Amino acid sequence: MIDPNYIPVDLVPIDSNFTANEAKKFALRQEAGVQFADLARHFWKEWNGDRLTITSAYRSSAFQNSLLKK
Repeated sequence: MIDPNYIPVDLVPIDSNFTANEAKKFALRQEAGVQFADLARHFWKEWNGDRLTITSAYRSSAFQNSLLKK
C-alpha cells in the first residue's frame, strides 16, 4: 500500500513559462522538471515559438482524493 502522507523530497517548482496558467503553482520531481524544461525548449525551437506547457503536475494524496470525490 502506498503511504498517503508520502511527499517526494525533491519537488521543485515549474517555471511559469512552462505552465498553462501562470497563477497556478505546479511542482515536479527534480529530474522530471529538468527533462521537461529541456523538452519544452526543444519544442519551442522546432515549432517556431509554440509553447509546450504543463496543465497539471504533482498532487498530494489529499488533493487527488478531493478531485475524485467531485
